[in-house]
Amino acid sequence: MAFIYDDVSVRGTYQSTTPYEDLPALKFWGNHYRNSLELAFYIKNGSTLEKRQAGRELEICERKMKHWARHPNYNANEAARIASDLKRQWA
Repeated sequence: MAFIYDDVSVRGTYQSTTPYEDLPALKFWGNHYRNSLELAFYIKNGSTLEKRQAGRELEICERKMKHWARHPNYNANEAARIASDLKRQWA
């Protein structure tokens, strides 16, 4: 059972027609942040099995968020605004 992330996912090499530097880091970071809120919900409210699975997936999610936070197009102020908006939706 996986909610969002396959916990046996293999890190592959980047392949795209868009140069890495031109990718929308905030968009990808925001998607993973949204996922982290959903996983936190399962950790807080799920069954024992759901809590365990969500915990494993949250580790993957946090790794992906850290990756995009190191991207050249990442903007911490804009990320904070996105996080605030998403938290408000989950409140």
